[in-house]
Amino acid sequence: MNVQRITAAARAFGLALMLGLALLTPGAGVFQTLILGTALAAAGLMLEAAPQLRSRIVALGEGTGAALLVGSTMVNADTMLPYLAAMAFVAGVHGGWRWSIATVVSEAAALLLMTSIAGTVGEAAFWRSAITWIAVGAGLGVVGAQLRAQAKVHGQVDASYRDARALLAQLRDLSSRLTDGLDPISVTDRIMGKATDRLDALHCAVIIRGDADSAPLPLSFSSREASEALTDIDSLVRRCIKTGNMVNRGRRQALPLRADDRVVGVLVVDCEEPPAGHAVAAVVRELAPEALRLDTALLFDSVRSEATAEERQRLAREVHDGIAQDVASLGYLVDDLLFAEDEDERIERIRELRGELTRVVAELRLSVFDLRNRVESTEGLGSALSAFARQIGSRSDLTVHLTLDEAPHRLRPDVEQELLRIAQEAMNNARKHSGGHNLWVRCTVYPPYAEIVVRDDGHGLGEGRADSHGLRIMQERAARIGADLELSDGGQMRGTTLSVRLDASHDHPYSQPQAAGSVTVLRPEHEEVS
Repeated sequence: MNVQRITAAARAFGLALMLGLALLTPGAGVFQTLILGTALAAAGLMLEAAPQLRSRIVALGEGTGAALLVGSTMVNADTMLPYLAAMAFVAGVHGGWRWSIATVVSEAAALLLMTSIAGTVGEAAFWRSAITWIAVGAGLGVVGAQLRAQAKVHGQVDASYRDARALLAQLRDLSSRLTDGLDPISVTDRIMGKATDRLDALHCAVIIRGDADSAPLPLSFSSREASEALTDIDSLVRRCIKTGNMVNRGRRQALPLRADDRVVGVLVVDCEEPPAGHAVAAVVRELAPEALRLDTALLFDSVRSEATAEERQRLAREVHDGIAQDVASLGYLVDDLLFAEDEDERIERIRELRGELTRVVAELRLSVFDLRNRVESTEGLGSALSAFARQIGSRSDLTVHLTLDEAPHRLRPDVEQELLRIAQEAMNNARKHSGGHNLWVRCTVYPPYAEIVVRDDGHGLGEGRADSHGLRIMQERAARIGADLELSDGGQMRGTTLSVRLDASHDHPYSQPQAAGSVTVLRPEHEEVS
């Protein structure tokens, strides 16, 4: 909300009301009303622009001044009263409802004071108009205060996003420019190296503070001998973290690693002789920049871990559901080979084993290609989808039919990535589980509209497929970009169709309205089950 424009418009509206009333009131003095109102508005705008004055104080003073002018002269009083209501609104916009009320009360007090001095306090007609416009001003002040509150909420949200964007951009730039990198272990190695040089330490360890309810965590030891020697340091470290000061236990010292008055971790040193106090204090001061680097590296490592957690879980499920089961099946074939009764049966089992090994290697290659395949900045979603479809077709018995319909302009990169991963999951499911011979993939992109349809001619979903990990992952990805996911089961030998549609409300021949981020599973006869 542009406050300056709104308050300027309020003053202009007040002037327009004054001028209109002056034109409709015989003998009101149009020129005089225009001069006085314009002078008040100009003075208020000038004072509001002064950096040393608060706008809400200017509004209160401007409203009070207008009331003093109206009450003292009684000239054009009826025509100038609307300006008092305008200033109550301006005060509400600048300072909230408290300043709006203060302005209304101040205006009423100024009118009462000046009419008392002028001896016109008993004029009922004037007070009927004055009370009416003051009441209007009180109502407008509430409106102005509500506008201020709404603008403040939206401003805080916008500011949060701006701050987050600025910080992420800085992180991206800094991580590529930092000569020391953002690896916590390399930072701790430098810390322990300096302590060893300055204090002639035999053993060193860096312990970082855990979460609120967890114990301090050892991050790094200077050597294997150090990890064996420094085993009873928990109380020493806890005391150092709690007090933020050095803890001296003879040969063993706990040095706080502080970044911006916060203890990031503790450096524990074990020396041959107790080090001098001034030497330990000097090391603490010298390690202050390293403590800041360690804090930054730990924070970056946490962000990176959270960012990769989802992909790690997907990989774990992929290994468990695919590669682990394939390797287990190889074990069964080896068992059959061991217990083969004659040479012909043994040769047959060896052939089966060789075939299974070939299939598992193909699965591994597809999994690696799946991970490496992504939408490049110089290409589009269709290009990445084509590469994956070719890989599926060359390493399976499926015949892949791909249809691309793309506009020249692109979707956002994050949206393209999510759509690609959903399509990959659907195509992999068809390859592994459908038992079909054909796979049809249609990709339509007309930003902001996009739709990908993956259909096979296999034996359908089968029991339990609707609640699989793969479907849940696809649903989460679709919800993340506000897309609709629909899975249709045609029944035995009629195949399965998965479609993901983005911006379903968009006017496009393929679009069908549906709740954003929803998933629908349709069984034969189109019975909706989830």
